[in-house]
Parts: sequence; structure tokens; C-alpha cells
Amino acid sequence: DEEAVAQFINKNHEEVNYFLFLQWLMEIYLKTYFQLSNMLAFDLPVGTSPTGIESWLNQDLFVFSQRVGAPPDDFSPAGQNWGFPPVNPWKDREKHYSHFISLIQANMKYCSFLRIDHIMGLYRLFWIPEGCDPKHGTYVRSFFQDLLGIVALESHRRQVIVIGEDLGTVPPQVREAMKAYKILSTRVLYFESDHKGFIPAPECYPRETMVTIGTHDMPPLKAFLEGKDIDLREKLNLFTPEEAAEQYQIRQHRIQEIKSKLMEWGYWRETDTFEDLLEAILLYLSKTSSTLKIVNLDDLIESDVQLNIPGTINEYPNWRHRLLVGCDELESKIQKMALIFKL
Repeated sequence: DEEAVAQFINKNHEEVNYFLFLQWLMEIYLKTYFQLSNMLAFDLPVGTSPTGIESWLNQDLFVFSQRVGAPPDDFSPAGQNWGFPPVNPWKDREKHYSHFISLIQANMKYCSFLRIDHIMGLYRLFWIPEGCDPKHGTYVRSFFQDLLGIVALESHRRQVIVIGEDLGTVPPQVREAMKAYKILSTRVLYFESDHKGFIPAPECYPRETMVTIGTHDMPPLKAFLEGKDIDLREKLNLFTPEEAAEQYQIRQHRIQEIKSKLMEWGYWRETDTFEDLLEAILLYLSKTSSTLKIVNLDDLIESDVQLNIPGTINEYPNWRHRLLVGCDELESKIQKMALIFKL
């Protein structure tokens, strides 16, 4: 409503209309594709850029003196600062959650699946004062049941399956609530273990789960097996040499646990190649009781390049890696994977 905004639009009308045109094209594309296929899945990130349109339109809602992140843990010993401001949960509630409702509705408009990144953020977020180290941050609670109720209501109205990314340090009441609200829990092969430390038998996975090898915040399988992600974290000073050495030991032990079970179940032989091991793991995923199975393209094309390193901004080219194969080869690999799941 400011005069300055109108003046900017008048002065830059061609550029403004260009971006409106792009938005219109995307709307038409999504609507058309969704009518043809019900397999579209969207991802709702945990936050938004401090200089983005969402923050700009809701300046009284965001706490710009704070940043969201994660405390130090084994995954990131220095902690993580994700570089965006949190929403003030009390102000959100005062506004009857109008911003959150519009966010959920917009993201469910043309999809059958919605993944909520860091779903624990609906329960609490780790706030870090701007300019401070993550170790000086603290958790701030939100109105969890209110937000989950909104997600459940919109999910029912629009017939959208919701997946929660509930990895890391997650309070038990979050997973209990997810189960009560029929939100799928995320299960990652790298982390899943039975009472003896081995990967669980396929039939032991709860039905209310989404299972995958790894996520966009983790190394592809090839890099995982070779420990390239540990090398990279040491190079970026996210691990000390001592921490890296310890992680190597843990990793080798984990790899042997995975391989031994795959051999025991007859999915894999010790002399097999990496491609054979990947097929064995895909077969394992296909046999789990999980409602949803996800295979990352980077695993399918045998990439060893990690898409995203949590806790980095300019230190690593996050989300800027091209696919390593052409369309024909990619289609062939997808068809091969589909055959494994069909069998």
C-alpha cells in the first residue's frame, strides 16, 4: 500500500510483469500436470529468506533479530545457523494463524504429497541471536497442537498425504502427535537400527512411515560408502581431524552392518559391484512395510556429490549441482528401478 511500491512498479513495469508472467506460467503448468498425474509432491521448507517476499509482506510477524538453526550435536558439532528469521508464534496466534493457513493451502493446491521439512519446528525452533554462535541459542516453543490441527484439516480437505521430516533431536511427543494425526514419519536407511544395531528387517518398518536411503542433507549412497562427506566436512572445518577419524570408524562399522544383513537375506554377495549393492538396497526398500518409498535421483545415477551441506551458506555450492546423466540414461535407470519395485 506504500506509494514507493507503486512508483517502483511504474518505473520497472517490464521486469515486474516478467516475473508475474513466470508465476502465471508455473500456475498453468502445475494445474495442467496435476490434472494428468496425481504424483506431484511438494516440500515445505522450515523457513524463508529474510529478504524474500514472504518476509517483506509479513514484517510484523518475523523476528529479524534472530536466526533459526540447530544446537551442536554429533551430526554438526559446531551447531547450525540456517540464516533465516523465525516467526513470532504469539503474533501468529494473535492473527489466527492466517499466514500459516495460507502457506499450507498454497502448498497443497496442486499436490498429493506434502513433506514438511523439520516438522519439529511446529513444536519448537532453535533461535540464535543474530551474529552469535549456535551454542548461544535456545529453543522457543510454538503452539504445536494448533498448527498440527491446521495441517490435518487441510490434508483432509484436499486429500494430501503429509510426510514429516522428524530426524535428529526430536522430542517423543512430536512423533506421538504425528502418529495420532496420521503424518508419515521419515525413516532413513543410514540411521535405522534394530535392538542389535543392524538394519531392521523390511517387515519391521511401521506402515505410517516414508523410507529412503538418505535425504538431500546427506551424502548419496556412493559418497556415503566412500566417506567423501566426512572428508568434505573436515575440509570445511565442520569436523576436526579427530572428529573425522571417529566418524570414519563409525561409518565403516555401519556399512559392514548393512552389508551383512543384505547378505544374510540373500539380496547381495560380497563380490558384487556398487551397482549390485544399490539394486540390493532398492530391493530392501521395496519390501519394507512403509506406505511410501523414496529414491533420490543422485543415488539412482550413482552420484558421489552431495546436494546440500547443512550449516553452510557460502562455503559450499548448495543446490547448484547438475545431473550427471542425460534424459535417455536417466529414463533407463528409472525403468530398471521400477522393475525392481514391481518384482
